[in-house]
Amino acid sequence: MTFGPDDAARTLFETLRIEDGRPVRGPAHVARLAASARALGLPFDPLAAAAALADVPSGTWRARLTLHPDGRLQLERRPFQPDRPGRVVPVGWAAEVVRSDDPVRRHKTRDRGLYDRGVALARAQGWADALFLNERGEVVEGAISTLVVEVAGVRLTPPVRAGALPGVLRATLLRRGLVREGSFGPDEVARASRLWLASSLRGLRRARIAGEPSASDAGTG
Repeated sequence: MTFGPDDAARTLFETLRIEDGRPVRGPAHVARLAASARALGLPFDPLAAAAALADVPSGTWRARLTLHPDGRLQLERRPFQPDRPGRVVPVGWAAEVVRSDDPVRRHKTRDRGLYDRGVALARAQGWADALFLNERGEVVEGAISTLVVEVAGVRLTPPVRAGALPGVLRATLLRRGLVREGSFGPDEVARASRLWLASSLRGLRRARIAGEPSASDAGTG
């Protein structure tokens, strides 16, 4: 893979939650950053990254650790309020398509114009995220989260070969046997008995396709 010296695809970052000085899934984020740095030929000091994530005051924070092409690390943070328990968030469909053979999609880089437009669409529509398909019509992921669907009692998340980023929380769910990889399209999403959005920052959140009634909307009468 060849990039220009100022290519956004050579700037890596990790977004995660820090709670009272503890980076949630911090070692996994550092490991993913290290793997991507090796793949892109970037200098990276994992001990410096871990130290930067640990040097945060008490409270709950949204942190972004950026690795620049010259090996410089930059940590940005701001206060973070998780969703209330039990909330079901709406999601919709992105207007653009992900190329499953795009090698940049395997790494979390600043080359995110496609996903930034998905985030903008989601915000304009009042969704929690926008879901992307690939060129084969397979579901890939959200702009800022992994999708998990439950169909016939089986919980699935799209495979990396569909074009998905190997998410940190996604890897945890797979390792624990709570989900498995499987290809599916919008029809399976529509038939799913339950949906979740997964991200290391926000955790696992119940979701629904925009326009469907939420659990709180479903009356008992």
